[in-house]
Amino acid sequence: MSKFSEWFGMRSAKQKAQDAQNYNRWAFPYGQSQRQKIESILKDLFPDEDPLIAMMLFLQGKEAYTGEDPLEGKGPRNCSEQTRIDYAVGAMKETLTGRLRKRLPLYLALIVADQQVDETLQYPQKSELLALAETMEQYL
Repeated sequence: MSKFSEWFGMRSAKQKAQDAQNYNRWAFPYGQSQRQKIESILKDLFPDEDPLIAMMLFLQGKEAYTGEDPLEGKGPRNCSEQTRIDYAVGAMKETLTGRLRKRLPLYLALIVADQQVDETLQYPQKSELLALAETMEQYL
């Protein structure tokens, strides 16, 4: 398919399904168990947030943090941890405005923790994420 048709979103249902599968494979490399673990952590950290919004914010920050574009086949950017954090903060600040901005360090802490997890899916406990979020506040 030509790039021209992609500009206007002219993708078949099969192509869209493949895009969704590629994105999910990137977002949750350890499969459905990882997705469920992230959903559970997000629900625990943000009980009053719509789960879809919480996941969207997490993924938005993760994309910016890594610099990856799984639909375009773009791999992670090669930069310092500080630069990765700056990109993630910049992306999430656009969405987390006003009183919601205080949630940004906690999303950032989960994104950083997610990048360090392996197939055992041993994410930090809530108290550890809260402590990490406190250190992330310096980046805001």
